[in-house]
Amino acid sequence: MFARCLPTLLLVLAACNTAPTAGEVTIDPRFPDTRSELRARVSEDAIDPDGDPVDYLYEWRVDGELVADVTTDTVPPDLTERGQVWSVGVVASDGKVFGPEFSAEVTIGNAPPTVGLSITPEQPRGDDDLQAQVVYQDADDDIVEVEWSWSVNGVERTELTDRRVPASETRRGEVWEVTARPSDEFGSGPSSTASVTIYNAPPVVVLPAITPEFAHTDTTLTASASATDEEGDPVGITVHWVRDGVDLGQTGPTLDPSFTAKGDRISARFVANDGFDDSEPDTAGPVAILNSPPTPPTLRIEPGTEEDDIWCEVAAPSFDADGDAISYTFSWTVDGAAWTGSTGTTAFIGDTIIAEDTAQGQEWVCTVTASDGDTASEPATAEVRVGGGNVSFRAGYYFVKADHAAYASEHATVCSSVGLSATASRVTLTWNSALLSDLARDFGHTSVGDVNNSAQCMWCYETGSSYPTGNFEGSCETHNFGSYYDNYGRWGSYANQRPVFTCTR
Repeated sequence: MFARCLPTLLLVLAACNTAPTAGEVTIDPRFPDTRSELRARVSEDAIDPDGDPVDYLYEWRVDGELVADVTTDTVPPDLTERGQVWSVGVVASDGKVFGPEFSAEVTIGNAPPTVGLSITPEQPRGDDDLQAQVVYQDADDDIVEVEWSWSVNGVERTELTDRRVPASETRRGEVWEVTARPSDEFGSGPSSTASVTIYNAPPVVVLPAITPEFAHTDTTLTASASATDEEGDPVGITVHWVRDGVDLGQTGPTLDPSFTAKGDRISARFVANDGFDDSEPDTAGPVAILNSPPTPPTLRIEPGTEEDDIWCEVAAPSFDADGDAISYTFSWTVDGAAWTGSTGTTAFIGDTIIAEDTAQGQEWVCTVTASDGDTASEPATAEVRVGGGNVSFRAGYYFVKADHAAYASEHATVCSSVGLSATASRVTLTWNSALLSDLARDFGHTSVGDVNNSAQCMWCYETGSSYPTGNFEGSCETHNFGSYYDNYGRWGSYANQRPVFTCTR
C-alpha cells in the first residue's frame, strides 16, 4: 500500500536509502465496542540504520474501505458501529523510504448497557414505599431491560421482582438493598446496587376538632383528635392552644374561658408522638369568640290593689360575661293585649304602671330584655293580677281571703271571683313567722302568733292533714287558737275565723 522508495532529484550516485524497521502492530482494546477508542500500538520502536529520524504512517480502513480522514494512531468511538471490522496499516518512514508494513484488525462488539441506581426516598420511613430509581445507558441505543432483586438485612426476598416495594413490606430499622441487572438483546451489563435504612414512621394526627363551634367568653373550649401510627406504637397527643396566631402557653384538652375574650380567634395545634418522633402538627379552628349575651334579669312584682302602682322590679340584675354595660327594655301586656299607654319610672324607664291605669282583676305581664349593645338576652317575665284587699301573692301562690262562715266547698268560687283558679292539686307549704306576718299584714290583722299560744294564728292544712280529715287540704285559715270550730266544714261567725284559700293564675 505504501511506496517503497521516495523519488529524489539527485540522479548521480542515486540509490535507495536503507529503510527503517519497526515491530508488529496491534489495536487496543482487543475486543472493542462502540464506547471504545481504537488505538494502534507498535510493539517495538522503529530503528533507522542510517540514523535518520523516523515517523509512523497510519492507514485505517472500515470493512475494507479507506477512512481518509483518520491518519493518526487513534479512532474516536463516535466513528464506530457495532459489527464493523476496523483495520490499520502502519509503516515506519525516514522521509525517504518506507519500512515494511504491519497491520491488525478488530471487530466492534456490542456495548453492554449500564445503569445508575438509587433508592427514594433517601431516608425512608415505615410509611414510605421504596422506589428504585435507575438511569439507563446503552451506547448502541438498544432497548434495555432490568432484572430487579431485593434483600432485607442480607436475606433475599425472591418474591419482590419489581422496582417498587410497598411500605407494608418494610419495618423500622431494616436495611434494604436493591440490585439492578441490565441487559439488551446481545447480553447483560454490569449489575448495580443501592441500599437504605428504614427509619421510624412518625404518627399522623387525624380528625382534629374544637367544640363547640360557636363560643363565647364564658365557654370552655374542648379540643379532640386521634392519631394513627404505621408501626402500631402507642401515641400521645399534645394540644397547644393558640390565640390570634400566638401560642398561649396552655396545653391540654380544654381551654378555660379566662384565657379568651370577645373577638379572639382561638385555634388548637395538635402534635402526636410515638416515643420516637413527633408528627407534623395539625390545626383545628380558628373558633371566633363571640359576644356573650347578658343573662335575663330576675323580676319581681308585688301584688297590690287598683290603688297601687305596679312596679316591675329588677330583683337580680343581668350578668354579662364580657363585662359590657347593660341596659333594660320594658314592655307590658294587660289581659293578653299589648299596653300602649303611658308608663312610669321607678328604677328604670318603663318599669311602672300607674295605679290609675289599673283595675281589679286585670292581669298585667311585664317583659324585660337586657342588652349589652350588641346582643339582647332571652326575655324575662313577671305577672301580677290586680286584686282587692282580699288577695295576696306569697310563696308562689295567690291567697284569697273568703268571707267568714264560708264553707270549704267554696274554694273554687272564691278563687274565681278574683279571676283565679282553685289549686288543682294538694298544696304543701312550709310556713314561717315572716310569711305569717306578711299575710296577716295583707289581710289587716294586727297580730300573728303560733299554735302554742292563744293569740290569733294562721293555719294551713297540708296534704294528708287530718284536721279535719280531707276537707281543707291546700287551704289556709285564720282563727283564735282554741276557739269554736265546726267540724263539719264551716267556719264560725267570728270576724277572725275566715278561711284563706290558695289559688293559681
